[in-house]
Amino acid sequence: KYIIFSLLTMKNLSQWAILALASQIYPPLRSLQIETSPSMFAMAMMGMKTMLMGDSLDHFLSDLISFGNLSDSQKMEITDISNRFKSEDDPHEVHQNNMQQTVKGKQNLFGAVEVLNELPGNLFGGANPTDSVASNTEEENDKNGVNSSSRYKHSSEDFSTEESKQALRDYLLFQLDREQMDEETAEIIASTLGLGALFETGSLVPAGALLNGPVEKGYEGEGHLERVGRWHELTTDPSYFYNGIWGYATGDREYALQCHGNGLNIIDITDPTNPFRVQVIEMGGGGIWRDVATHRDSNSGKTYAYVGAQGNHGGGDPDLYVVDLSYLSGDANNPHGADENPIPEGSNGYLNVGERNYGHTLNVDRGLLFVHSAYNSVGCRVFDLTENPMAPKFLFSTEGSGYACHDSSIMTDVDGKDLLVVSDGGGRRQRIWDVTDVDATWPTNLKPTKIGETAPISGIYAHSNWATEDNRYLFSWDEFNQIDMSVHDISDPTNPVQIGLFQYSGNAIDDARPHNGQILGNYLFVAHYEAGLVSFDISNPYAPFEIGQIETYRDPDGDGVFERTIIGDYEGAWNLYLYLPSRNILVSDMRGGLFVIKATAPYPPPDPPSVSIERDGSDNIVLNWEAVENARGYSVEYSSTIGGQFVVVAEHMTSTSFVHTFASSEPHYKVKAVNGEGVGASSVISFANDPTITPTKIPSLSPSSMPSFDPSSNPTTTPSISPTTSPSRDPTNSPSSRPSLDPSQVPSSSPSHRPSFSLDPSAAPSTKPTASTSMHPSLNPSVIPSSAPSLKPSFSQVPSAAPSKSPSSAPSISLSFTPSIVPSTTSSTSPTLLPSSTPSAVPSTTPINSPSTIPSLAPSMTPSTSPSTFPSLFPSAFPTRTPTSTSPLVLVGNKGKPKEAYPLNACEGNCKKNSECAGKVYPIHCLFNLLHILFLNVVFSTIVFYSTTSI
Repeated sequence: KYIIFSLLTMKNLSQWAILALASQIYPPLRSLQIETSPSMFAMAMMGMKTMLMGDSLDHFLSDLISFGNLSDSQKMEITDISNRFKSEDDPHEVHQNNMQQTVKGKQNLFGAVEVLNELPGNLFGGANPTDSVASNTEEENDKNGVNSSSRYKHSSEDFSTEESKQALRDYLLFQLDREQMDEETAEIIASTLGLGALFETGSLVPAGALLNGPVEKGYEGEGHLERVGRWHELTTDPSYFYNGIWGYATGDREYALQCHGNGLNIIDITDPTNPFRVQVIEMGGGGIWRDVATHRDSNSGKTYAYVGAQGNHGGGDPDLYVVDLSYLSGDANNPHGADENPIPEGSNGYLNVGERNYGHTLNVDRGLLFVHSAYNSVGCRVFDLTENPMAPKFLFSTEGSGYACHDSSIMTDVDGKDLLVVSDGGGRRQRIWDVTDVDATWPTNLKPTKIGETAPISGIYAHSNWATEDNRYLFSWDEFNQIDMSVHDISDPTNPVQIGLFQYSGNAIDDARPHNGQILGNYLFVAHYEAGLVSFDISNPYAPFEIGQIETYRDPDGDGVFERTIIGDYEGAWNLYLYLPSRNILVSDMRGGLFVIKATAPYPPPDPPSVSIERDGSDNIVLNWEAVENARGYSVEYSSTIGGQFVVVAEHMTSTSFVHTFASSEPHYKVKAVNGEGVGASSVISFANDPTITPTKIPSLSPSSMPSFDPSSNPTTTPSISPTTSPSRDPTNSPSSRPSLDPSQVPSSSPSHRPSFSLDPSAAPSTKPTASTSMHPSLNPSVIPSSAPSLKPSFSQVPSAAPSKSPSSAPSISLSFTPSIVPSTTSSTSPTLLPSSTPSAVPSTTPINSPSTIPSLAPSMTPSTSPSTFPSLFPSAFPTRTPTSTSPLVLVGNKGKPKEAYPLNACEGNCKKNSECAGKVYPIHCLFNLLHILFLNVVFSTIVFYSTTSI
């Protein structure tokens, strides 16, 4: 009774498992005809209650001390908590005092059951799991830099009960409350030792996520998956399981590289219905954890397999091996025989290269080998394979407290960069490193740059990850069964954004843990432990859709009869491989062996949607369409003009309508339905039958780059880049930076920075003179004289009401229209336009040395020494001594020549059309000269007209 009641405290065991154990302890209970579960016994001996991965509690805590995260006294307290809840003799026996407290006051579950005073041996009818576990010798551990007294001992006894975990939770929270431990350290301890979420995190659902929970299921039976072959010839027991899997193809033959507690098994699967083993390479350790991956050497053309292991389960040393696969036949007509063993041992075949206990999982890419130990602080150990594939060269490690590196993946050519994505176990996140420049020349022990990471989630164990083929979305797996599967948008790898959490469809009833996954096209395949192989359509990553399942664990024979029960433990489908040329899928089930599975299309590509378009009451564009069969999502593309480029304005939608707020006057749209097999795109949708679109009545939040054809009744909050063709009816609160094309009838409360283009004076002229002189002539003179002289001549025909009382100290730069009544004391530098009625008191005695820029009103009696640069308006009475060298000025267009800016130094003072100026755009200086001449012509003609009339 005491033992049975104590089992009730182990909440990770189901009622079925408890009854199964009870029937072993007390034979009369076997009449209940409950089949015992080999999985239950195996997992009890595996002891996967924590994520120490074969490391010892002592070494794990010592690592935290070495990084300054933990004190010696805190290590002693945690160790003491562990010891209080376990027996020195049997890790699976609950302390007698705890059992008595458990059963006190409780009713007997199974009726009158005799208390068994004595039980022979272990509860599970076998030796204690630690009895067969061989540890490294002190010399071997020293060689590998390992503390021989603490590391690599099976530690399943630590924190294996809920009572011990709750006691540790209480201690960690107490330390945090006293500020004796930082939160990150407490979270690492909680995650590594399997305590679950240390804090109440509230909703884990990211904002905007479409899914949080079991996905929809769209199939019957096994869906689009089909069993085509199986190989299962090895024994499995608590120390020997099938684990890692990889595929290899050469010529016309395909092979499965399947790991097991005995080493590496090479299985010919060219005919998947009749697989057979061609070689086994025996290796030590790795009874629970062994993995394999391949590298093709570009120099030799050979392919090498790298096999790593961790843990002493099964006996022997868990070392790293290199295997030359070039010995395997690629001839379709010349296969190897069963267990022929064509690959020899040695430097020209397969070789042990050390790296003991680091190969929990492996990853190979870009000529680099990534060895993952999953120990808290070791990180990923990275090796170069290009210099000598048989002797990997160590480069660096991503070590650090919480940098456990349980698994990793590589994304290549992400905006020109190659990125390593690391699932950091107890670190509870995925970290992203830039390994673009990492190769054989990389300096030893130099870490690359970490450029980003996902936000940590309390209580999860970041197990593994895989990115979509476009490197835009990252799928990751939590082995602690807290959230199961997570999706991040990594369009910006420096800032991953979580967009969803999901579980397989049966999770609400059969809560199985996920383990590893891979992606092919728009499909995700997951080795889901007790749930077997599960496949999803992820063409809409916000809403994955389940499309198939093979029950490799519960129904390995495929006869529809479940042999085992899902209890949420660490057993079943371990890993998978998707990338053989045949597209056959390889699945390694811990007990079921190798499964060869074929995937077919779950459905055809979706049809194009039928779309309607209209405007709503707020002048938004509204698109509606009918749901398309088998569409997993919809996207909307938009173009502002006919024939313009379409851009995506909405994607991954599950609804069948879309409202577009910011649209041009002539919007065009395409709606696409999407699933894993392809895209169905609609034709272009627009207001083709109604080209005139009513302007919006709501002001834009940001200015348009195009002027409105009809002004808004409400002014915009910020000015448009271009002026509107019609003015607003209300004045703006701040002056415009651009002149109005039509002046407002209401004067501005502050003066404009630009002159008005109005030809009418302001309705309310200023009552005060401006503080600074105007840069433009006044069209209507002020009645109040300026305190400073104007820089421009007045166009008024009426003299100033208050003429200056003293002559100007400097001659005017412009011509006077009315001669001064006070003669100047110095001669003018410019001729007067009107002749004086009184001859000059001192006429000039010599001709001027430089030609006049103004034509003479009467010919000079003395010829000029140099020709004029301008033609005379009247013929001279004396011909010039030197003919002019240039033609008269003629304004012409560029006659199709390119409009180049005429160089200032080439045109200044020379505005004639000549070979140098032809086809050029005249600069402003030339235009001013032309206007000057035209103005003088008008003045002269007026004078002549009035003079003739008077005469």
